[in-house]
Amino acid sequence: MGAESRATAFISYSHEDKEFAHPLFEELQRLGIDVWIDAVELVAGDSLAQKIPEAIVDNDFVIAIVSPASVTSSWCQKELTIAMSQGINQKQVKVLPVRLDAAVMPPSISDTKYVDADRSAPEKAAEELAVAINRHLGLMSEDLQQVIAATSPTIPEPSSAGAWSGVPWMIRRGPLPVPPTGRDAVGFAWEIERKGVVRRVIVWISGSAAASTTGLPEEVVKAKQTRGRSVVERLAATDNPPAEVLAATYGIRLGVPD
Repeated sequence: MGAESRATAFISYSHEDKEFAHPLFEELQRLGIDVWIDAVELVAGDSLAQKIPEAIVDNDFVIAIVSPASVTSSWCQKELTIAMSQGINQKQVKVLPVRLDAAVMPPSISDTKYVDADRSAPEKAAEELAVAINRHLGLMSEDLQQVIAATSPTIPEPSSAGAWSGVPWMIRRGPLPVPPTGRDAVGFAWEIERKGVVRRVIVWISGSAAASTTGLPEEVVKAKQTRGRSVVERLAATDNPPAEVLAATYGIRLGVPD
């Protein structure tokens, strides 16, 4: 696949899981991955026995949604068998499992790392899959290297919070790149101050957000461009800003990357 090509993936799923699979498809498309799913690609009169095996072979990855319904579906197991044989023959990773409802993984992929997904959060599963796909295809490393090119030996420790309600915090120093933590994210620390009290806010940028060039919410684009300053400026008007914030492909949320 060329450097400018988009990753392609086939979604294998039981139709009992369509309420998760279809939003997952939409999220992956938004993240810049071309996705094949039967609900979109197949039309009346198509031969399933011909079209689906062709689609599996033509795509870079097969996203296998493993659920109690799919493990008992002979058709889903057939798709998985085709994908696994293609992976072995081509000597590349082909299958990316997504587990729902603590389903028992089929023996053929029991030793394959999977995304443990929540039915109510297809966007989070999509982000994890995008990270995996970009890593396997070597599409993320350059982006992340550019983001973490600057280094800093120290990060200031926060002091106790002040209690002056209504007084805005001022940015004192930043961004200070956070040393690698093993997470699929890079962090930038900012010092904020009001009335002599100094605190620290870390803005994390997820790996898939760092690698994405289209489809991101405007607030995440600004966070990338400013290394988190735009997020900190918004938090400065609050009385008790959080210590850590995550800029992900689906927006800004409090907390740290998983």
